[in-house]
Amino acid sequence: MTLANRIQEIRTANQLNKVQFGKLIGVSHTAVALMESGETKSLKFSTLMKIEQETGYRANWIDTGKGERFASEIADDQRERVIRKIASLSPDKKRQLSAMTISEISAKIRALKTEQQTAIQAMLDSWESQNQQND
Repeated sequence: MTLANRIQEIRTANQLNKVQFGKLIGVSHTAVALMESGETKSLKFSTLMKIEQETGYRANWIDTGKGERFASEIADDQRERVIRKIASLSPDKKRQLSAMTISEISAKIRALKTEQQTAIQAMLDSWESQNQQND
């Protein structure tokens, strides 16, 4: 599978046209068309990371076709480690964590490595899914 095929797969899997996909990842629809035609042979690192952030497809897979396709495929063990870490916090640390504002939490998450951010997002998605099932 070529880079062009991978970009087209990502865009169509997210049910986006070229204009929408370009806006999502910060490029023009013309750039998306060039990617999908095969004229673009490689992507900037920042573009790869933006696609990963917005779609969940791993930057390495997008770039090379190798490795895990989706970020969530590697996040399960990381999610479990985060849950265990939170569970092991002292009551005082848990209170501090729960008292943090959303912007404080967001700033701390943005400072983490991509893999850690992915694990936290997967954990939040899992909790949201569980809450919806319980409603």
